[in-house]
Amino acid sequence: MTTLTPTPKQQFLDANGNPLSGGKVYTYAAGTTTPLVTYTDQGGSTPNTNPVILDSRGEAAIWLGVASYKLKLTTSTDVEIWTVDNIVSASVQALANLSESGGSALVGYLPAGTGAVATTVQAKLRESVSVKDFGAVGDDSDETAKLANALAAAAGNTLWFEPAKVYRATASLVVPANTTLELNGSTIKFVTTGATRNLDLRSGTVVCNGTIENAGSAFSSSGDFQCPIIIGDYGVGTGYNNIRLEKLIIKTARPGGNGIMVTGDSYDISIENITFPDSAYMMIAVLLHWGGANAPASGTTHPHNISIKNLKIGAMTYATASDAGQVLVSACYNVSIENVDVKDAHNAGLYIYSGDYGFYYAPASVQGFANTGITVKNFAVWTSDKYGCVIRGDAASAPGAPIYKIPAIIENLTILAATNNGINLQYAQDTKFIGCLVANTANGIVSDTANCQRIRIQGGIFRNNTDDGIFLKNNAIDCVVDGAHSYANGYAGLETTATNTRIINCTFGSATEATQDFGIRVGPSSVGDILENNICLGATNVAFSLANGTSYGTVSSFLNNVGPSGATGTGGLLQIPFAQMGAGSTAKKLLSGAAIPAAGTWAVGDIILNTAPAASGFIGWVCTTAGTPGTWKTFGAISA
Repeated sequence: MTTLTPTPKQQFLDANGNPLSGGKVYTYAAGTTTPLVTYTDQGGSTPNTNPVILDSRGEAAIWLGVASYKLKLTTSTDVEIWTVDNIVSASVQALANLSESGGSALVGYLPAGTGAVATTVQAKLRESVSVKDFGAVGDDSDETAKLANALAAAAGNTLWFEPAKVYRATASLVVPANTTLELNGSTIKFVTTGATRNLDLRSGTVVCNGTIENAGSAFSSSGDFQCPIIIGDYGVGTGYNNIRLEKLIIKTARPGGNGIMVTGDSYDISIENITFPDSAYMMIAVLLHWGGANAPASGTTHPHNISIKNLKIGAMTYATASDAGQVLVSACYNVSIENVDVKDAHNAGLYIYSGDYGFYYAPASVQGFANTGITVKNFAVWTSDKYGCVIRGDAASAPGAPIYKIPAIIENLTILAATNNGINLQYAQDTKFIGCLVANTANGIVSDTANCQRIRIQGGIFRNNTDDGIFLKNNAIDCVVDGAHSYANGYAGLETTATNTRIINCTFGSATEATQDFGIRVGPSSVGDILENNICLGATNVAFSLANGTSYGTVSSFLNNVGPSGATGTGGLLQIPFAQMGAGSTAKKLLSGAAIPAAGTWAVGDIILNTAPAASGFIGWVCTTAGTPGTWKTFGAISA
């Protein structure tokens, strides 16, 4: 870089343009007549006379100090030519420019390393902004305007808070897109009223390392209002994306309020390392909820690609009859939940729901994703005032109240106490449970409504529940229980009144069983159940209780099941499995019992052998007209 040489000496002229030979330059402090020294050289080692006497060329070497000067030029006889005030040297002026508010824009900055891009000091410093820059001090006084100004200035960069402070806001704070809030151990406390959103996040934001608290009043009914952190618009259905919440404490004073709510078409959200302290007000810690509530029939939107990890949820003791869960997923897809600890749940620790309208009004491109990709791993509920976990597939508000599959995979779910059922299945279909532990509830897991289908229970322990460890009822269809251990329950290790239930490789009871009446109890309304390779270590009544003497077709296969004394079956209906004669559409059933069937579908030629034959009686009954249960006639007269 090159530059023009500065004038090495100053030359002064008279009124005719001639050198001011013998002229004088008086130097004063700016704005005064107090003499102020100048120098003959740049080092400032030799002072000039004052006034400075010009040579025959009207020249002199006048070096200014760091102060501001007033100069007066006169002839050799002290006739004033001019006076100029407030003069500084170029170096002083440069320093003055740098000290002004825009001075950092004049200084360049080049990071170390190959390929580094040059910028200015101002641009580099503005990559992070402090709330202190805008006057916020964090003394729990109202600093709403200061915080809003700081957020606006930090847009696209990082906003830093001073450590261990409380910053109060009395209105909503919108975090601009691509902005990070580094709370630095401080709290943003919202003291708001009515239908006010608290910390309202936009796409690309990060909020970390602090506390977000609602301390408001006069609450609105909608769950997104006065929720400490809200992502998306519940009413309109707008969503945001690429948002990360990490290392936060969430509090609320709203009765029945939410902690963190993600709604609308929000996606790529990470919620990690969050603590929710004990609360008498919070109903749901993390709510993932469909959006578009203002006009659902015009289209709903659905959060997706959500990751939830490492939540610690305290005792949530707010009392309400509303459906709730400390983590509630309503009409979402591609949701991963991992490592959650719930100390005391209200209504349920985990609640997965198809939503009021399901995906009925979702865009066509989304409908095929309904409830898919939901995984839960390592979720613990220490106690609950109702359920440990609810899986609910119905969309009661949609036309026709459709039922949606919930093919969630729930692994290592632990429920240690609940006043009602541990895992409550409501219209649930295609949900898989792996390695779960459920204890000290009513029923460990139960199909509590109709239309529960294809539930898979793989492994797991179900113990010390007051009724059944596992209860498949209400005509649940095509369920599989594989490798579970159910013992010390009040009635049965597993009870079924379902259709086509497959119970395989399970262990029931214990060698010292003192409470569980049955290993397996197959109810008389069951149809086509398969029991294979199960072990009953002990029962206070019967190892395998299978229907009754007048029920047929309850069990289609009973193989390699071992009771405590080696018995393969005990109970009302012992003659199992029934024999199949022929194949395909001509297959006939051959069973035994004390009476003709009262239920079930039967074909012409099906036979029931009489279990109590007597003189002058008959050998059994044969179906002569197919139906439910069809027409039956006796056959095989027995002589007197």
